[in-house]
Amino acid sequence: MKLTVLPDPPINLMRNNLLTSPSKITFSWEQGASDGGYPIIDYQVSTDYANGTWTIVADKNVAKNFTLTSV
Repeated sequence: MKLTVLPDPPINLMRNNLLTSPSKITFSWEQGASDGGYPIIDYQVSTDYANGTWTIVADKNVAKNFTLTSV
């Protein structure tokens, strides 16, 4: 039986103030120290919209930066 090792969470989450406005937010991050033994090919971005329910806003082809519009 192979044990699954989760990758470390992303680190150094930063908002790009030059590309952020009242209608969008742009942010970037760095990969955590461990990839869990498998290469990380993309990320999932979720938000809770202040109501306590997490909603996936992107989960395909997300590199190490993302822009969320209509915030």
